[in-house]
Parts: sequence; C-alpha cells; structure tokens
Amino acid sequence: MNAYGFSNLCNIMFTHELAKRLQDTTVNCLHPLIISTNLPKTPAGRRGYATCSVVLYGFPPQKADTAVCLAASDQVANISGQYFKDRKPKAPAAIAFQDVLTKKMWTISEELPSLS
Repeated sequence: MNAYGFSNLCNIMFTHELAKRLQDTTVNCLHPLIISTNLPKTPAGRRGYATCSVVLYGFPPQKADTAVCLAASDQVANISGQYFKDRKPKAPAAIAFQDVLTKKMWTISEELPSLS
C-alpha cells in the first residue's frame, strides 16, 4: 500500500510539473478509481496478475465520470495542474505541489531510462 500511495503522489507531482511546463495546455489528474471486481476469485487473480481486459470487465460507467469530465468538459478547460475527485479539484498532500520537489522528481524521471 505504501508503494501504491507513493506512485499516486508521484502522478500528482508529475501533473503539477507538466502543467507548469505546458502552460498553454490543460493538464490534470484524478483520484484512482476503486472498483469492486471478482478478480481475486479468478485464476489470473489468484496467480497475482491480470490483463487490462480482465480488470475492466464490467466497469461501471459512473466510475469513468471524472475522467470523461476532465477529457471533454468545458468546466475544466481553464483549470490545469490539479488533482480531481468526483469532478472537483481535491487538495492532495501538501508535498504534491512543492515546486522544488516536483522539478526534482521530473529531473530524476528523465534520468531513469539511462540506468538500464
């Protein structure tokens, strides 16, 4: 759960930094969807892996509401660099919008492909 939370924080930080770099573009991110599935009861789920098609099977349309709003609504056309939940900006952890840290995270992520 710690790694999951950290990856979500990094996504918000990345969005904040990208919005600063692309000032003429709307860039936002959203709260990860929590979807109840039968995945743990499937053979793939018991083995610890699944494909996207298995995870998205039976995906309720209302779960995509915020994503669709961010992609297509004029309501958010002039909002950028924010974190959304239920169609509204949500305040993430304060660290997520610290410019020095978001820039450092961006720089480190640019260097990662050279480590392989």
